[in-house]
Amino acid sequence: MKNKNFLIAASVMLICACAGTSKLPVLASNTFSAAESAAEMTSEAASEDVSEQEENVQKYDNAQDFVSSMGIGWNLGNSLDPVDCSWIIGDLAYETAWGNPKVKQELIHFIKSEGFDTIRIPVTWTNHVGPAPDYIIREDWLNRVQEIVDWCVEEDMYIILNMHHESGWITTASTDYDNMMEKYLAIWSQIADRFGEYSEKLIFESMNEIGFDDLGTEQGCELMNCMNNEFTELIRNSGQNNSERYLILAGY
Repeated sequence: MKNKNFLIAASVMLICACAGTSKLPVLASNTFSAAESAAEMTSEAASEDVSEQEENVQKYDNAQDFVSSMGIGWNLGNSLDPVDCSWIIGDLAYETAWGNPKVKQELIHFIKSEGFDTIRIPVTWTNHVGPAPDYIIREDWLNRVQEIVDWCVEEDMYIILNMHHESGWITTASTDYDNMMEKYLAIWSQIADRFGEYSEKLIFESMNEIGFDDLGTEQGCELMNCMNNEFTELIRNSGQNNSERYLILAGY
């Protein structure tokens, strides 16, 4: 029998929205099982693949039903998330910097054929953006991320897209919150815009495994909540299907 739990090695909260209004977040412990969030959305200006996925999307009454439908999941690690590879020339070379072969469409098809309904795509963005204040994601990198996401859409999979291995600069929030958030929100704004027309099966995860060693647990939690609130507000106000998109909020 298929295992219905999809586990991610991070403490997370999963928020759902219904008719444009956020409901209370659901907090998981150190893992999250596919059992928590719901929304209803359509896409009119998406690509054919995204539109086809829209047609196949089931409407859910509550968060539990949505996440239960995600089934079991697989993590595409060490492909789009290598970080600070100083020996690498060019953005696209990062994909194989940690020893993985370049991701091919056949891999995504194989993962789906093996019974996985959800794929998590960790992405490190910081090595692929321009300088302040705009922090523009370089087009080759964003296009490559989208290409892999689109292969998952073709397989009618749930997709979790995140910001990964970014602790080197995100943790400066404890001492330089405004400047850190300027970069953080600039990057997420571009991601939200690029993928805004994708269906509810694409989920945004705010960040991964961020801790503040210079703060106590209570202060760290408060700071993380502030960051997650700004992330949620940005996505909700970015238009398209993002007003009701499911979000995974990093825990602490």
